[in-house]
Amino acid sequence: MTQVKDTADAEIEALRATYASEIPAKAAELTRALDTVLHGLGLGQTVGWEELEYFAHKLCGSSGTYGFHHLAAVTRYLEERVCDPAFTELAPNLIAEHLAKWNSLFAQQARQAHGRQSEAATPESLVEPLNEHLQLLVTQAVAA
Repeated sequence: MTQVKDTADAEIEALRATYASEIPAKAAELTRALDTVLHGLGLGQTVGWEELEYFAHKLCGSSGTYGFHHLAAVTRYLEERVCDPAFTELAPNLIAEHLAKWNSLFAQQARQAHGRQSEAATPESLVEPLNEHLQLLVTQAVAA
């Protein structure tokens, strides 16, 4: 029985290693979709939201499945914001500011997952500063 478990563990680890090697390409897809949205916001247009949600959903699910829970938490955060009219209806400059902050955290988590480095923080605590930043932006928007 131990040999079967060891073999299964080795196979799972091999799958995780393969997935980790694919993270840069998956992150690039999501980043391209994000760039499309940011470019549109700069032009006063709302384009690319569906594609951004698609890639966020896809990466969130697959990274969580392979045990990269920190990356999954960060991409889940984006997916939830993109589907929330309270976020997508903010002023374009506020959305762009928040997405830039998110992208910085995303890039860090993608690098760590690709390098298979562990993260000390809990996945949920990673997005807490983003929630606080968003609350600040919403407060500013309401006050304006």
